[in-house]
Amino acid sequence: MYPDEFWIISNAVFLTKSMPLSAFPFYPKNIAADKVIALPLFEATLHEMLGFPLFLYFLCIWNIAIMTILICCAYIIGKQFFGQKVGYLAALLIGWNWHIGWYGQRLLLDAGMMAFEFLTIVLYLRYIRNGDLKYLFASGLAAALTIWTKETALFLLPPIIVLLMLKNRQKISYTPIFLVAVIIGISPFMYICNMRYGNPLFPFVSRWTQFQAASPGLVLNTYYVMQIPFSISLIVSLFLILGIILLIKKRNYLFLVWGAFPIAFYMFIVPFGGWDYYLINYTPILLTIAAVGLENVTDIFIKKWGKIGIVPIPLSLVFTNLYGSPMLYSLSRGKISTLTFLHQRVQWNKYDAISQLIQQVESKQSDWWFAQLFYDSPGPDFTLIALTAIVFTFFVFTYGYLRGRRLNLDRIILNLKQRLLRVGDIL
Repeated sequence: MYPDEFWIISNAVFLTKSMPLSAFPFYPKNIAADKVIALPLFEATLHEMLGFPLFLYFLCIWNIAIMTILICCAYIIGKQFFGQKVGYLAALLIGWNWHIGWYGQRLLLDAGMMAFEFLTIVLYLRYIRNGDLKYLFASGLAAALTIWTKETALFLLPPIIVLLMLKNRQKISYTPIFLVAVIIGISPFMYICNMRYGNPLFPFVSRWTQFQAASPGLVLNTYYVMQIPFSISLIVSLFLILGIILLIKKRNYLFLVWGAFPIAFYMFIVPFGGWDYYLINYTPILLTIAAVGLENVTDIFIKKWGKIGIVPIPLSLVFTNLYGSPMLYSLSRGKISTLTFLHQRVQWNKYDAISQLIQQVESKQSDWWFAQLFYDSPGPDFTLIALTAIVFTFFVFTYGYLRGRRLNLDRIILNLKQRLLRVGDIL
């Protein structure tokens, strides 16, 4: 388990307990408490519903959900901007990429942030396409969830939203609806933080304090560019370069700016160290651009050689699923090797770690602080499980009913206005 996963679960358990903040072992360093609380809240909810150790086996719901959202949204975004073929290729490249998949199955924040960022963009694009204000409102809620999944979204999400607004200036007058939705979306998280930490923005303040203490100033860090071929593979990097050239020729700068901004952010604003999971904050965008180049090459090859021309597609999928670029991976560790390793996710059984943790907790031998809180942990709360199932079922049926009648926010508002006018006429 990564240290961040340990800290996030510790934070989740703290949120469910009645202990004061001063009793939190990581306080006042805030190693764990500086994590924004979307994922900890999800873990805390599972803990309250299922108890220890059952909740550990259901944490994978988070991973399944964010990867499904990310892949589906990549398809929709690719299709919206570049056509259905690029949409399919973008979804395949992101879904098969070893680096995204590796961190997408961990209880970490970066893949979740990108999944909700892509969801925000998809909902906003849906609003632009049909003008339905409910999608604009939903986009604002998704943006709030993105921010509370990882604080970096405060810097990485606004540029693409602003660019989309400027590209569709005729609808920019409805921006306040988006902002109101963001405020509504962040309010529950702020309330919980204020209740448990005494400050509605405690994670952000703590993170900013840590950043100021650790940052050496403005220093160029090329790590986040040099590691791109390692994370997406050398062959896909070639298609990325081709995709960039094609977008420049077509003067389609939206994706170029969207992808370049987070790279510049980590190169100049976050210059200390080099953490490969930060690459997840922009590799899905780069893989979408690579899909543009891959689709172009494949079309040319098919016209020239027929069906055999699709070879670049499976080749790209195989290499992006391999454990990085073999040469770069070896050289980064001072070795020279030509061996290629399949993505480690097929070799690792996360449930073995859970079994070991359960044994340590039951024998009271665990050194992990959060595990000590499970010594007297209650079992599943069937009342809470039943209430959750009822609420979820209610929302599913309500959504199906409204969708079946083809109701939308504009029609509801129109009907409300008409009724108010009738009341006014009567008065």
